[in-house]
Amino acid sequence: MGDFGGTLRSARERKGVSLRHIANATKISMSALEALERNDFDRLPGGIFSRSFVRAYADEVGLDPDQTVADFLKEAGQTFEPPPAIAQEDTPLLPEHADPALEFRQSWKPSRMFGLGPWTAIVLLVGVIVVFLTVRGMDRAAPAAAPPAVAGAPAQPQQAAQPGAGQATAAPNPTGPIPDLNPGQPMRLVLTPSANCWVELTVDGTLRVSRVMAAGERETHDIQEGALLQVGDAAAMTFTINGRASKPIGDSGQVETLRISRTNFKDFIQ
Repeated sequence: MGDFGGTLRSARERKGVSLRHIANATKISMSALEALERNDFDRLPGGIFSRSFVRAYADEVGLDPDQTVADFLKEAGQTFEPPPAIAQEDTPLLPEHADPALEFRQSWKPSRMFGLGPWTAIVLLVGVIVVFLTVRGMDRAAPAAAPPAVAGAPAQPQQAAQPGAGQATAAPNPTGPIPDLNPGQPMRLVLTPSANCWVELTVDGTLRVSRVMAAGERETHDIQEGALLQVGDAAAMTFTINGRASKPIGDSGQVETLRISRTNFKDFIQ
């Protein structure tokens, strides 16, 4: 086994920069950077996230990012693993360096998930959408008509309309039991970091976010089946799902990976 971490450390020392400088520039925690230099790969989150760390480190110290990531994969043996809820026994093995977004996308194909042919899956999907739109239309009740005026009766003063009256919007911070999802209803994920935070988000097999989100920034994504959320600073990341605030997901500087699906989304919100 080679000394991948030593190669990184030597390049950093030649560049004349400290580990703290790299942490500030990349928004990657010191503990993750120290683990890279010690070849302590078990302390890294793995998959796309670890590769992003290595690529960002390489950029800062003047190494070739692609070659550095390839060396890391060879030494660490990192592979992308889809969320357990969607892993299939018949999923073919992919090459070690296969594109992780492609791996995730393949596992979410309806024909693989339910053993259906592509046209059958499309017909079922259209049926679900039609049912959802029909139910949604029935839920929108027409406003009640005002009672007829009685002759000779004094006019009743009109009450001022309440803000948002007649709208089906949820309260800013709803409480109580978390409702189940209706058929076809997406999970609306809103990311709102309180401090600068490295974020990697894959939604329904498509990579949507892979960057540092600034404090106060907002990202909104609708999830149909599942998402993989990885953050570099767990204490800095908060989010909502369908308007419900998230539970604390970790301590400051802690790297966390959340696998959110239609069956477990309630575990992550209050």
